[in-house]
Amino acid sequence: MSSSAVSSSRTAFTALANSDWFTPWADQPFIWHIYPQDDDAHHAKLEAFLDWMQAPESLRKAHRVWNGMESGELTSLNSNALTDWTACAQTARKRLLQQTDLVSQLMSVTTCAAL
Repeated sequence: MSSSAVSSSRTAFTALANSDWFTPWADQPFIWHIYPQDDDAHHAKLEAFLDWMQAPESLRKAHRVWNGMESGELTSLNSNALTDWTACAQTARKRLLQQTDLVSQLMSVTTCAAL
């Protein structure tokens, strides 16, 4: 996993560049540097991810600017933004933890297919 973290006394911020990054960083604010694709399919993937996260507009804009999808300056990393981003990440993590684990899901599909 490739990442870079900026820490303060209150919270941490992480910039992530990998496709399997979410789990270890899920409860702290982050920006995902999505791998670009020639046909710009990564734009739709990033937007879908931000929708799933129910990301606040400041986090959406930061992701778009960071990934070159939108011009402008990065969102200011003030305490309000970090608080909002942290809450968003923690809520998304809780939703993930409520899901049945992948192995159990696969076993369910395999068991049903065998019947």
